[in-house]
Amino acid sequence: MYKGYSVRMPESCVNINMCGTHAPLWINGAHPQLQDGVVTRQICGNWNSDCCNFKSNPIRVKACPGNYYVYEFVSPSGCSLAYCADVRVAAPTPTYQPLTISNSADPCYSYTVLDEPWRATNYSDTVNAKCDQSVSWVGWYRLMYKGYSVRMPESCVNINMCGTHAPLWINGTHPQLQDGVVTRQICGNWDSDCCNFRSNPIRVKACPGNYYVYEFVKPSHCRLAYCADMKVMTQTVSSSADPCYSYTVLDEPWRATNFSNTANVKCDQSVSWVGWYRLMYKGYSVRMPESCVNINMCGTHAPLWINGAHPQLQDGVVTRQICGNWGSNCCNFKSKPIRVKACPGNYYVYEFVKPSDCSLAYCADVAVAATPTPTYQSLTNDGVVTPTSTYQSLTSTEVTTQTVSSSADPCLNYTVLDEPWRATNYSNTVNAKCDQSVSWVGWYRLMYNGQDVRMPESCVDIYMCGTHAPLWINGAHPQLQDGVVTRQICGNWNGNCCNFKSNPIRVKACPGNYYVYEFVSPSDCWLAYCADTEVTTQTVSSSADPCYSYTVLDEPWRATNYSNTVNAKCDQSVTWVGWYRLMYNGQDVRMPESCVDVFMCGTHTPLWINGTHPELQDGVVTRQICGNWNSNCCNFRSNPIQVKACPGNYYVYKFVKPSDCWLAYCADVTTAHGATNIPPLPKHLVKQRKRRSSANNPGQTSTSEGF
Repeated sequence: MYKGYSVRMPESCVNINMCGTHAPLWINGAHPQLQDGVVTRQICGNWNSDCCNFKSNPIRVKACPGNYYVYEFVSPSGCSLAYCADVRVAAPTPTYQPLTISNSADPCYSYTVLDEPWRATNYSDTVNAKCDQSVSWVGWYRLMYKGYSVRMPESCVNINMCGTHAPLWINGTHPQLQDGVVTRQICGNWDSDCCNFRSNPIRVKACPGNYYVYEFVKPSHCRLAYCADMKVMTQTVSSSADPCYSYTVLDEPWRATNFSNTANVKCDQSVSWVGWYRLMYKGYSVRMPESCVNINMCGTHAPLWINGAHPQLQDGVVTRQICGNWGSNCCNFKSKPIRVKACPGNYYVYEFVKPSDCSLAYCADVAVAATPTPTYQSLTNDGVVTPTSTYQSLTSTEVTTQTVSSSADPCLNYTVLDEPWRATNYSNTVNAKCDQSVSWVGWYRLMYNGQDVRMPESCVDIYMCGTHAPLWINGAHPQLQDGVVTRQICGNWNGNCCNFKSNPIRVKACPGNYYVYEFVSPSDCWLAYCADTEVTTQTVSSSADPCYSYTVLDEPWRATNYSNTVNAKCDQSVTWVGWYRLMYNGQDVRMPESCVDVFMCGTHTPLWINGTHPELQDGVVTRQICGNWNSNCCNFRSNPIQVKACPGNYYVYKFVKPSDCWLAYCADVTTAHGATNIPPLPKHLVKQRKRRSSANNPGQTSTSEGF
């Protein structure tokens, strides 16, 4: 803090003799986000015209709720070095409330395009050499070359190139998307030394859409200029311009999902479609609908909708099936597929093509009207930079901004549907079932006698699944990264596997290798959703998901606040088998993520996890284990273990014998919370655990407890 105000360490070079020392220390990299947990950052000290002349000992940093940071400071590598407090980011904290750090726009959407061909690594002009020290640099810049995204070179550039004498290049690799804003050293080649000029460091960020932005500053000398690497132009941008910045706006209100005009029906087959289009409705960004649209809407007879989820930014260009509703069949017209891309600024572009028939038209879903992110600049076809328009959200009752995450993740908020008569090998024509009579609400997880199953992806014989016309999913199940997708449902009858084209449903793949389905009433009676009993071994791996196949480890002596030097424990003597869920007196806990005092956790050298715990989507990860001894938090680098985050807010650990005796795994009692209800345990796993529980050490209980 600075005089009661929250501050943080500087992320860029600090002038020598500041911060009350000779060589002021700054953090060489961006501060972490909340979700990053504890991270390690390099520390630099400015001296002798080199911002990182002193590469001091790294420190650990963590972002905290309340918008402040904590640092695990260590002794610097030399004397006359001191950690700095960046007073430029100070904010009033009369009640010790932290600084609001993110008060400026994301630089990925708030930049100036720098498209000056003389910056190219293959351009030389010694007569009119440029000097970037004379430029008034303000904010962030995106490097381009004649309308194509490029980046700074990461290796030495020949002298007299880039329109200057000593061309500047980035001494290090560019960051990844997840790295956020990083600081990089800048070098200038001269006098046979690629880094003869160690110019002022700059900040860099990787952006969705495969480009970078740079916070350029005045170089340390004249006749230096930032370079644009021509060698990576074709890698950064495809042979044609990025469709997110090269499209035609399609703003035709008659395409709205709430508009009908049977007297003047539109036909998109008569349109000469060329290139990419951005859908808008009266100046507001919209997208194509992802579910069935009523006939005679969107200004046509058979409205076209996208049969699947829109992509994410990281997906790039994807291909999606297009359906047209007609004759009580949401996908009666399987029109030609189109390509789609998600763009920075919260909008989509579509490569529309002529539909397969007339009286079909692409729809604009006015129920999801969105506000594009303002203030960034886009590139037109002729290379001229123009600011995009700023749109405000609609307040009309007919168009509202969609709230996507209004309910919990369906992977953690579902009803188990375990009805053996749904099996693909079960038939009962006397008491045929009808799913049209079921009041379907929300999401469902299919099981068969306690085992995970999924809907069949191919035709099922008639009279199976306890009904007349069994329903199957016409398409592949999604992957984890696909999120929620829409799938067509077919029912076999009268020699036609898709005689009944029932109402589409939504599906999601979940961590733990299972699926959830948002079932709806089928289009007719004597139809029922099937459970494919032939894929139980495919849906559940040969070894059970450790989130549902573990041993509860509830031994109070493992607590981080417990000490017993007389009867110290040794986890090297334990026969560890499989996975374990840590508990403390019946409450869920986890391993500590920071150093634990010696002689705690009922042992001499308490073991803690050196890193953050994973998220649900991370699956199984490996973590380093440290043991505190001899004033060194990681004096014992014990054998690594595997960890997994589980639905229900707990973790499982695959403990192994530590590297030495008098070491024991700790349970962090500060993280204790009541055991959370989780999805029901498959019966075959319960039986396995009961058989195994007799082999457990005293104090360990089977997982039949706590559920």
